[in-house]
Amino acid sequence: MRVHVSHDLGRQGARQRLAAFADGLARREWPGGAELSDLRQTWTGDRLDFSCMATRGLFSLTLRGWVDVADSEVILDADVPPILASLVGEDRIRAVLDEELGRVLTP
Repeated sequence: MRVHVSHDLGRQGARQRLAAFADGLARREWPGGAELSDLRQTWTGDRLDFSCMATRGLFSLTLRGWVDVADSEVILDADVPPILASLVGEDRIRAVLDEELGRVLTP
C-alpha cells in the first residue's frame, strides 16, 4: 500500500517530525484495543525502514514498510497483511495512514 502526503517542512523538518511520531507509536491507544510492540526503525539517508508487531488478544501480525522523505512530499509504502486488509479494508487503512501522516506533517 502506498500513501503520498505533501508537506512544507523541508526534508529535515519532515524527518524530525516522523522520528518523533514513530517513537510514540507503541504508547498510543489504537482502535479496537490493538497494541504495537517490537517497533524497529532505521534511517538510511532520507528513508525510514520500520517494522512492528500488532497484537489484539491472541491475534498478532507483523507490519513492515518504509517512508521516503522528499523536500515537499512523504511517501509511505507498507506491506499490509492480506488478513488485515480483508478485515479492516484497504481503503480504511489508507485513509487512517493519510490522516495520521497529514497531522504529523502539518506545521
